[in-house]
Amino acid sequence: MNSQEKLNFKLEQVFGDEATMDTVADEDVISALSFDHSGHFIALGDKSGRLIIFEKGEDGGEYQYSNELQSHTKEFDYLKSVDIDDKINHLQWMKSQGKNNHFILTTNDKTVKLWKVYSAPKKEFRPANKNAKGEKDLEMPKIKATAGKSWQHMCKRSFANHHNYHINSISICANGENFISSDDLRINLWNIENRADAFNIIDLKPANFE
Repeated sequence: MNSQEKLNFKLEQVFGDEATMDTVADEDVISALSFDHSGHFIALGDKSGRLIIFEKGEDGGEYQYSNELQSHTKEFDYLKSVDIDDKINHLQWMKSQGKNNHFILTTNDKTVKLWKVYSAPKKEFRPANKNAKGEKDLEMPKIKATAGKSWQHMCKRSFANHHNYHINSISICANGENFISSDDLRINLWNIENRADAFNIIDLKPANFE
């Protein structure tokens, strides 16, 4: 890059046509972002609980839309009589298992979810020959199959009921088998294979809130 050229940085918090940015709905605002370890994928979470994944183009250029899923939905806590927002507060990629299997942790205020995003082979059928306009002899079209891939997703596990306050962030441990989740006053340690139990490692809750 020429030393005289200047990079043009700007803040983007929503997707869509620039002409409609001022009228975008609040639920479309991006609330979390994370690159995978290779930098080939980027995941975005928004205030409506959607997880959107982009993949770098084959030429190494701009990221292209790859997959989208509804990670969290609005819920109601009957014990405390409060609404649980669907906004994704934080997300993190786990180490991928091959090129076609990826795992992502997402969290809203109360529940952490483990998502598996994987690609499955897909065949596309297209006509290999077309009749030109004005031809008198018409030829039956021949169908040609081309190989492609289709991204799928599934929720592997949900980790809930161990935070009394809003979860702010999650962090995957170096061993890839554990992660920690933190709210306003506590930090819990989880094993990725055990969704029922969590170990409290830091508790800052005062004996008397007053």
